[in-house]
Amino acid sequence: MAGIAARRLPARAHRFQPLGHRAPAEPVSARFPLRLLTGRLPAQVSIDRAAAAADVQAGMPSSALPLPQRPTLRLHPADAQRRGLAPGELVRVSGRHGQFVLPLEPSHEVNSGTAFATIRPCALATADDADEACVPAADFEHAAVRLERAGLGWHLLAARRGDARALRAALRPLLRECGYAAAVLHRAPASAAAWVVVHAAAAQPMPADWLAALVQALALHTGPDTLEYRDPRRGLERRVAWRRSADAEHVDGLLWAGTDAGGNALLATALAGNPWRGPRMAAFSAASTPARVVHA
Repeated sequence: MAGIAARRLPARAHRFQPLGHRAPAEPVSARFPLRLLTGRLPAQVSIDRAAAAADVQAGMPSSALPLPQRPTLRLHPADAQRRGLAPGELVRVSGRHGQFVLPLEPSHEVNSGTAFATIRPCALATADDADEACVPAADFEHAAVRLERAGLGWHLLAARRGDARALRAALRPLLRECGYAAAVLHRAPASAAAWVVVHAAAAQPMPADWLAALVQALALHTGPDTLEYRDPRRGLERRVAWRRSADAEHVDGLLWAGTDAGGNALLATALAGNPWRGPRMAAFSAASTPARVVHA
């Protein structure tokens, strides 16, 4: 039993990397009933560390492949249930020093009364960090906080294959205008190609000129290998770009924006490197409302 415990302990200890700064713990109260801890997961450090795991997954079906891991707020399931919060829902974390937004991840590994934010401190940001979301660690480590729904009804999922770090740099000023944003770098399976994957949200649909700038930054212009589906009045914009090879074509980029979140299945197919099967219009099969389609 001692041997088994000795082998298990390093694996569990490696899951979370606490931040070095340790601020004095703030007392919880009726207004701020949860204590926040911050840290980062090893998978969030560098896209190169994820390359080996991606290669192992190369033969798996896209439905079985995990999507790139973005920063989350981990909360005991009972605490989430009491607050009526669902997995993946964007929640606002507010404390005496400010606030930030993260998607919720219920976890039994977090004690009741504690929230764990898998983020990095802005002060430690480097070009190799995969996640874009950050908060001032000195202000939030061991802070007393409260949680509430973020109330961000417009959602964006976008991804592009290419020079992922350059793409993320081009996207950074645009994403700062959103109520929530995270840009994650992802290495494609069995390939040197990398992707930047963006999740963002806002209280209202982002304006047309912002969406146009996003399309420009992602190089998703309408063309022979790009399909567009949009409704500007509702802030709805969907684009899929393909790349062609000798015997198949693959999804090379996508943008899925609107009040209805979606696009994860398409993203999984793209990141797995699986060939696209069937008509291109099927990429928009999850669209719930009619809109103008442009096919060049």
